[in-house]
Amino acid sequence: MIEVIFSHGKEGSPHGSKSRIIEKVAESCKIEFTTIDYATCADVNERVTVLENKIISTTNDIILVGSSMGGYVSAVCSSRFESLGLFLIAPALYLKGYKIQEYKSKAELISVRHGWNDTIIPVENSIKFCKLHNCNLTVDDDDHRMSKTRNELENHFRNFIRACQIISTA
Repeated sequence: MIEVIFSHGKEGSPHGSKSRIIEKVAESCKIEFTTIDYATCADVNERVTVLENKIISTTNDIILVGSSMGGYVSAVCSSRFESLGLFLIAPALYLKGYKIQEYKSKAELISVRHGWNDTIIPVENSIKFCKLHNCNLTVDDDDHRMSKTRNELENHFRNFIRACQIISTA
């Protein structure tokens, strides 16, 4: 069985709009969906520990999905654990003050979405990550919240899930 594990951003919630889109796609593809609530976490490192514990406790093949700070958390865990996929939305990568600055994902498939007009996390950070991993990057005419391109997010993630399902049966 495959499980999507969603990690929300710093000011996001486990049941925000991106989470609901990801959940809808996962359910339509008959894939288990888990979203983690990081509201009680004191800092980003505690979030990493929470996700690591979730990954260790599951017996499913996993797809890690993260938005903003959740993208950082997912990328860090993807460097430590094998997964079918890593799907990042405006990930908070290469930011000062974050403990991990180098990523070496063990994911079979990686895809990143970012907005050209993101004033919170520079799109160049996602370009750097994608160049390192030789993976798919979609850059939209959008900002950090990616609210203008939510419909495209659903289609992009659906295609990503299908590709991960092919990998899991290969």
